[in-house]
Amino acid sequence: LYAYVKEDGQHDLEVNLQLRCDTPNTCAALDLTVKMPVPKSTASVAQLLGGPGQRVEFKDHQVTWKVKRIPGKGEASVQLKLNGARCNAGQRPTLGPMVLAFEVSGFVCSMLQVRFLRVFDREHSYVPQRWIRYISTADSYVVQL
Repeated sequence: LYAYVKEDGQHDLEVNLQLRCDTPNTCAALDLTVKMPVPKSTASVAQLLGGPGQRVEFKDHQVTWKVKRIPGKGEASVQLKLNGARCNAGQRPTLGPMVLAFEVSGFVCSMLQVRFLRVFDREHSYVPQRWIRYISTADSYVVQL
């Protein structure tokens, strides 16, 4: 997650967010959600989405950017214009911290893979299934601006 903040005019801020999926091409990041608190003086948010499967919501002084899917080695981006977000001269507006939630199916960061599994059951009442699901999730990924 990369964030670029730029002052745009007297009362506006421009925030560019970029997500990059650094997993192999065979994996994809799913159900990505970025939540970013914005200044209380923000009246509205204009958006320019970088592709399909994305949406931005502005509610309760928080911007939520949702992306359905980013393939491995792929990127997604959004440009936000926060109208009325600037404070008085000399004051820096408070943005963030941003929180990122995601899921990467078929990938484990440790590269640990189960090759063989043997189940010992003396009563033979348990029939094991022949599949294993590899998954990585974001536990607490926070970016301070």
